[in-house]
Amino acid sequence: MPDLTTTLTDYLDFELAFIVAYKLDTYSEDVASQVREEVASRNLSPEKLDALVQEKLKTEINDHQQKICPRCSSQKIVTNKEEFHGNNKAFGLDSGKPLTFIEYKLCGVCGWNFLVDETREEKNERRTSVFLSIVLFILIVLLMTYVIEWATS
Repeated sequence: MPDLTTTLTDYLDFELAFIVAYKLDTYSEDVASQVREEVASRNLSPEKLDALVQEKLKTEINDHQQKICPRCSSQKIVTNKEEFHGNNKAFGLDSGKPLTFIEYKLCGVCGWNFLVDETREEKNERRTSVFLSIVLFILIVLLMTYVIEWATS
């Protein structure tokens, strides 16, 4: 396994900028110090880091197919796999054996969670779908009210 210094040199400037902006406070002090040293060795000022982040945030990536981060456009995507154990005695699931594995992808640079986070387009699609469902529900209720009133008169 390569050491952290070697790994940090593989990151592009914009990726380091996103690490500083989104994940630096989640790292141990030793790792954060190494990240700061790499940023300093590249002569990246806080203004330059902010400019790199803002430039990438303006870029919209809608068709990412979980291969490119929609936030920072990095291709350093990590797949995590978690297992969930059941302890539901009502259904006889007291064995402690794993019931389900969930695989989800995260951006290794900025921490974007493909399972939870949404792009602007995905959020708009969800809102449109919810709005149409509500409108359809209201129309069905009105139609049922009309039919019931017609049938009883």
